[in-house]
Amino acid sequence: MKAVREAVKFWRGRSGFVWTAAVVAAILGGVFAKMWLDTPGIRFYEAKITEPAKEVKVSVVVPVYNAEKFLRRGLDSLRKQTLKDIEIICVNDGSTDGSAAILAEYAAHDKRIKVITQENRYIGAARNRGIEAARGEYVGFMDQDDWVSLNYFEDLYNAAKKHNADMAVTPLVNKVKKDLPWWMRGSFPRWNDIFGDGTVAIPLPSRQKVRKLLTGKETVGSAQLAEAATFGFIWEKIYRRAMLKAHNIRFPECRCMIDDAYFFYTAGFYADKAAVAPDTAYYLYRAGATTSQGRYEKPNRQELEVLAALVDFYDKADMAIDSAQRWKKDFYDFLLFTYAYNYYNFLPTDKVLWRQWWHELLPEVDVSKAVQEDEADSGTGAVYATVVRTLRSIGAEAR
Repeated sequence: MKAVREAVKFWRGRSGFVWTAAVVAAILGGVFAKMWLDTPGIRFYEAKITEPAKEVKVSVVVPVYNAEKFLRRGLDSLRKQTLKDIEIICVNDGSTDGSAAILAEYAAHDKRIKVITQENRYIGAARNRGIEAARGEYVGFMDQDDWVSLNYFEDLYNAAKKHNADMAVTPLVNKVKKDLPWWMRGSFPRWNDIFGDGTVAIPLPSRQKVRKLLTGKETVGSAQLAEAATFGFIWEKIYRRAMLKAHNIRFPECRCMIDDAYFFYTAGFYADKAAVAPDTAYYLYRAGATTSQGRYEKPNRQELEVLAALVDFYDKADMAIDSAQRWKKDFYDFLLFTYAYNYYNFLPTDKVLWRQWWHELLPEVDVSKAVQEDEADSGTGAVYATVVRTLRSIGAEAR
């Protein structure tokens, strides 16, 4: 008993230190616990999902190529979706890192995850393989280095079903930034810390046009949707699978960065209307992951071949209806912008090759007026602005 009394007396005299140590330990414990919980991955206490969805509402296609650094977070956001009747189709496009092991781990935990493995055929072929395997009423896409808000596909699906639409779209596409100081986060209260890990999502400036067109609407017709087509990303929409099947809408299987535009300009053309999910946000984390097509900095002939195929598509399409005219007009705007954007990012010798290929594959679109001899004197920015204006006028004449 004497030893106990001495111990109590010892610690009573140091109660301030004890309390301080306890508080510090609690804070550090909470910080480490939060860090552990925020780390992507499957937790030991999470129950396995042992059955695939019986009636799939949305099939989410994820092309995967060497994505081990980013893959877990994206898969976590999909398997935790509030819409439970989904399937997650991951197409491993010949990855040489640890992506395959991660996919196997997640597929073993959640039977809604289906893994397809193929040789590296690039992102368009991977997405096509996913579409072919899909069973869902609608099909959506997510890139390997992105993640989505947990209610994303439920909001899009409910909007599509409510209006029996061929597509559902959200105007609120955002980019996540992790290093914003706390005093700036109040500027983005709507997007602040959605995932509880300090990330802040900010609206993409390029989406202002889309938000303006779609805000306050529940549905838009094909002609209105075409007005937003210049920003035709594929992952901020879901598409009725029956429509994709009926018109054989697929991605071009090329090593090029234009495959999503091709898909959207054909899918959007055939869609009668799109439902709008105005408060749904897709969160991007462009971490620089290597994509299935890799990177290129020189002129890509395959890209022009895809654009030429779209020109041929619109030349053969029935232009008797207003929406078709609207789609063709917006496509030509996109076409000419693509020429200008690439032209002024190439080296001089590559510019010559780009123009040569353009005239060969797209002879009806004359871009000769866009070539400025005084580029070095006037500055790239000034020339670029001139080019865009010139190309738009040329495009109007071409149409």
